[in-house]
Amino acid sequence: PKPQNPSVLKSVGNSNIKVDKKSGDNGEFLEGIIMHVKNTNYGLGANTIIKAKKGLLSSEDNSNSLQLELYDGYYYEEIASKNPVDNQKQPFAKSSFSKQIMNIDLSQLNNENMDDQEISQTNDMLTISELNFTLDSLQKNYNDEAKNIATNIVQRPNNVLMPVRTAIPADSVKAQKKDSLPDNLVNLVEKADRPRVLEVAANNITSTDYIVKSGGDKLFEKIKNINKHWIALYEKYVIAYACLLMFFIGAPLGAIIRKGGLGLPIVFAVLIFIVYHFVNTFGKKLAQENGITPFLGSWMSSFVLTPLALLFTYRATNDMGVSINFDWITKPIGKLFAPIKSEAPAIINLATVQVAQDDEWQALNGYSTDELVAIVRNSRQFNHSYPYRTKVLKILESRDITQENLAEANNLYNQEYDLLTVFREKYALFANLALIAYFIMIGLVAAGSMIKTNKTLIILGIIVTIIFYFSLYRAVQQVNRSAKIVYKKKKVNLILALVLGFPFYILIYFYNKRALKEALSAYKS
Repeated sequence: PKPQNPSVLKSVGNSNIKVDKKSGDNGEFLEGIIMHVKNTNYGLGANTIIKAKKGLLSSEDNSNSLQLELYDGYYYEEIASKNPVDNQKQPFAKSSFSKQIMNIDLSQLNNENMDDQEISQTNDMLTISELNFTLDSLQKNYNDEAKNIATNIVQRPNNVLMPVRTAIPADSVKAQKKDSLPDNLVNLVEKADRPRVLEVAANNITSTDYIVKSGGDKLFEKIKNINKHWIALYEKYVIAYACLLMFFIGAPLGAIIRKGGLGLPIVFAVLIFIVYHFVNTFGKKLAQENGITPFLGSWMSSFVLTPLALLFTYRATNDMGVSINFDWITKPIGKLFAPIKSEAPAIINLATVQVAQDDEWQALNGYSTDELVAIVRNSRQFNHSYPYRTKVLKILESRDITQENLAEANNLYNQEYDLLTVFREKYALFANLALIAYFIMIGLVAAGSMIKTNKTLIILGIIVTIIFYFSLYRAVQQVNRSAKIVYKKKKVNLILALVLGFPFYILIYFYNKRALKEALSAYKS
């Protein structure tokens, strides 16, 4: 039959006990018992197995022994030998019993308080004074270990040459003058002995490399342990500060929102908590891996939310609301993906516009019709004012040339120049975005060389790289579109720009900027 409750596995002294079912007020009645008893004489592990259908646990007050009565079971015992080869051939002994009493010594468990030992080994449970004492000990141990590893590596070259000296006869080494050593030191040894010398050298290099790597790993684990203790020390102060921080965020935020219910306040509370928890977890993990200092890792979340607390407190004390506006994000994104087109100026109702017939009017009236049409068409290009352009339109209308006639002949505005202006604005957006992504990529490469590369860094690097090359592609595209209007040909090789984008982007950035400026100047001239 299946047991009524899950199996229980306990370790008592040199025995491991597995029980399928416990019953009774104190769990003293046992069923389905399996015991593995370790033999400490030969170091052979669990070489005695006892199985019983039922059992009873009993103990007297002030006694250091636990009595276990087993009923209806079997006893398996290996016959150990001091010779490891004979252990493979020895049989095991088997016997059955109807009742067997076992006394388990518990005196070792009373020698120390296991709970106190576990608590003392937990960083978060130590007091400030205990953490300071532990940190001094850990730092001293780290310094001693680092010194021992360095000393071992430095003194090792004096020892690694001993196999060569003993293996190579002294008379096989060629005599050389002190100032005439060859470029290849192996030439100092006879050809017959060179393979042995190279083999010993390769083994020594491999051994030294292993010592350096193992020593580095050991020191890294020690510094991680030190960082954990520093984080636990700083957490004593961070938690107190975080309570004040949340108060100066929550109280002003409640005064600013001024709405009942749980809708908007809960949304803000959850968002703030998620930000705090994420930044706090990220900072501590990065500090444990020695990526940043433990102080910065512990206080990172507080540093991030402190400006928010100051802002909310200031606006609440001055009875100012908080307007949530994301135009600073949506507008640049809209410009990035907006279609490229020039906007035609609206047709002006000249009947409602009063124009003074001054000296400027008289001068414009003396121009030919083609000159006046050119002024209207290129008014944006040459930054003509609105009243000046309006006077020209009035004069043209008096000569039976309306704004509709100008629009039909594509003379109401200079579409090509307007497109060049749009291309220049688009280039500035994409080029600056690529520049930001470029510096982020450099930062990620530097971070990957200082800390252990993980999946987060790899994914972030892939995303930033895609943004960089997309922005670079669109920026070069704007330059070529401008060049096709002015020079009727492309100015920049798109494929070459993408290939050389990352290592030489700074040069490409200024080259494209200069090329676009030249295109605008050439068109204007």
